Amino acid sequence: MTTRSTARRGRPTLLTPVVIEKLGQAVEAGLTRPQAAEAAGITAGSFARWMTRGRAAQVQFDQGIVVDESEQPYDNLYRRIMRADAARKYKATVTAGAQPVLLPSEPVIVTVVEDKPAVAAEERPAAGLWSRFRALFSRSPQMAS
Repeated sequence: MTTRSTARRGRPTLLTPVVIEKLGQAVEAGLTRPQAAEAAGITAGSFARWMTRGRAAQVQFDQGIVVDESEQPYDNLYRRIMRADAARKYKATVTAGAQPVLLPSEPVIVTVVEDKPAVAAEERPAAGLWSRFRALFSRSPQMAS
């Protein structure tokens, strides 16, 4: 009896780093996903299945579950397409003249500071009283009058 090696059986996948990059560039350029798949030379169904596997791998990774090494290309594809979508939206936002949004790959640091608006002296009810009180007890001779 012979033991099988770790080599996979069946047809090799068409998902290569070159195909991932072609898909990413096509999505970033504004093509729909079926159009991007056609531009990369694969079927839209294959692209959709790969994205589903990549999303599942990403969810497992986010939950702290060890992801099988064979799912790595699908995870790479999913992350590349998500970056391409974000870059396309960013370019569209900047072109439209609106405020740009942060890309998902950028770290976001939020600092919450309680900022109270400045109030003019006239708007504070005791402001006039305080200035008169301070003038009465000031050592300056010009303020005492």
